[in-house]
Amino acid sequence: MVMKNRVGETANDFSYTLASGESQRMHSIKSEYLVLMFSNPGCSTCTSVTDALTKSATLNEAFSMNSPTRTMIAILTVYPDADIDEWRSHLPQMPAIWIHSYDKETTITKQKLYDIKAIPTLYLLDKDKKVILKDTSIEAIEAFFAKPN
Repeated sequence: MVMKNRVGETANDFSYTLASGESQRMHSIKSEYLVLMFSNPGCSTCTSVTDALTKSATLNEAFSMNSPTRTMIAILTVYPDADIDEWRSHLPQMPAIWIHSYDKETTITKQKLYDIKAIPTLYLLDKDKKVILKDTSIEAIEAFFAKPN
């Protein structure tokens, strides 16, 4: 598992399902950067991480650079488990500008596409879905966006 999704390598692609029932591929998200967050509703640490990401001045600055023609940053939350009713009931509490999804077939877990040791698990990917930060922290993501380009 440690050998999967290593920094500098292309992250494993997977299908995710939106609340509407529409399925998409993670690699099809068009953004300069993608924060991938595996989380569960009802997880207090997930709530804390969501709050911190939402309040991050650094990430909010990156979001402010999003436009109709260019997405600087996107955040994709993925619920990797099977209790979709619980996931749906938690959606109103999640930031509206993020992409919220679940793994309909629980493929991520079944095929061990990602090493999800604890929830939440965060990754930062670039526009080509190469891993910049693996199993990382909010602080490391903020430090990445705070550095001069």
